[in-house]
Amino acid sequence: MTRAGRVLVVVCVLAMVAAPVASAASPSPSPSLDTLIAPPVATGYADDTTTAIPIHGAFDLQEYVGFLSPADTSAVDASLRRDGFVSGFARSWIQQPSNHILLELVVAFAGGEGARRWLTESAAADRANPHYVKAISMNGIDPYYGWHLADAIGPDYADVISFVKGNDFFMVGVDSPVDDLAGSVSGQTRRQYEAAPPYTIPPPQWPERDRTFPFGQYAVLLVLLTGSIVVVAALVVRRARRPS
Repeated sequence: MTRAGRVLVVVCVLAMVAAPVASAASPSPSPSLDTLIAPPVATGYADDTTTAIPIHGAFDLQEYVGFLSPADTSAVDASLRRDGFVSGFARSWIQQPSNHILLELVVAFAGGEGARRWLTESAAADRANPHYVKAISMNGIDPYYGWHLADAIGPDYADVISFVKGNDFFMVGVDSPVDDLAGSVSGQTRRQYEAAPPYTIPPPQWPERDRTFPFGQYAVLLVLLTGSIVVVAALVVRRARRPS
């Protein structure tokens, strides 16, 4: 092999290693998010027509950030984009005469890694909330986190549990003007978890799968490297046999 040929082999190998794997655009969640929200377990709930919950139906990234009302909206916006936010859907109900408000929402991410990262980020933010009181524990759901918050001045009390299933982040919260929730969010969360599909975007399409070096490229790279080794070995042998 000539020097130019050996250079060409090296260039081809480097190009294959450095070339990024093309990623397809995030597909639409299927089944659609509006079909994933579980109905209330407790009786007496009716669709919430008040303005107490500022998020209803399908929502985009900006609407979700507005609902969260973080101190640093640009940082949360950047986190959601980095995590792979795709779309979201929310629904709420109100129960009389307790005046409990039940909110359930689901956010689809492009992959499971992004959804789990958002769960971790949300947990950290909620634990830093000045109204955070204690954690809420559940069995049989993983990963998840739950918390009880209390604002005596409001007054406002809530139990909230969030979890990830596949590429989807779910949040279930029950709000009350008095501290009388008594773990009601746990039963609703379990119903939501059981109703949720394993994923809404197939795992082979998750962006973290694109970081795996394709087998086809491994095979071609192996052939090229093997060929180069054979050529180098032949040159060494030929040089050794050349009379001095």
